[in-house]
Amino acid sequence: MDSDELRRMLELTNEARDYLKQNEPLSAAKTLGNLGVLYRKAGYFAKALESSKAALSIFCQLGDRESEATELLLQGNTYGALEDFDNAINCHMQSLKISDELGHETLVAMNCLRVGLIMALARMYSKARVMLRYSALLYSILGQQNHLSDAIGAMEKFRRMRAFPSTPQEVALDKFFSARSSLDDIRSVVEKHPILRTPDLINLLDGANEITVGVHCVVVAIKRRVGMLRLIASE
Repeated sequence: MDSDELRRMLELTNEARDYLKQNEPLSAAKTLGNLGVLYRKAGYFAKALESSKAALSIFCQLGDRESEATELLLQGNTYGALEDFDNAINCHMQSLKISDELGHETLVAMNCLRVGLIMALARMYSKARVMLRYSALLYSILGQQNHLSDAIGAMEKFRRMRAFPSTPQEVALDKFFSARSSLDDIRSVVEKHPILRTPDLINLLDGANEITVGVHCVVVAIKRRVGMLRLIASE
């Protein structure tokens, strides 16, 4: 750890302490969360978890659910760095559930990508593939091309390793979930892969347009078609 990192850690520690003394718990929690990120980046994982858990406790007490979901995501990242897959998956799934309830698509996508990677490392391949597919779809809708590339790259990597089956059906579904945000792109993928042409999805695509319906209704159809988050969350 260099002197600048150490100084910044001490500054954040003192800031959090001062905020608590001044009865500003939200500011204290955010500072503790930032301190946890700094500890994780420096490789001090035990300290990172200690700070993150303190921040999470305050967010829960305040009823700040978005911050709670974000902190659980960060905790999942730390457990993932420790290769503690069970705790990492647990944190990401908790964060995913809250994010989904809040309708926070960016956090949902982030959790799906992270937990998908961790599940693959833990050899939970079928669940990993579902999560990576959903993250790819959400990132395409959100227009976050860098993260979309990460999700697609992860699916391709595990398929090359033969961790993911490469049957025509599975490859078609991967392409479907990785389709760009335009309805024309999604229609194109469905046309090229007949196995995707279920009546409910075809009817939805036939009646959809970018102004009145848009791709978000396609997301609903895909959740129903493949099982998606509810299936995994219930297991």
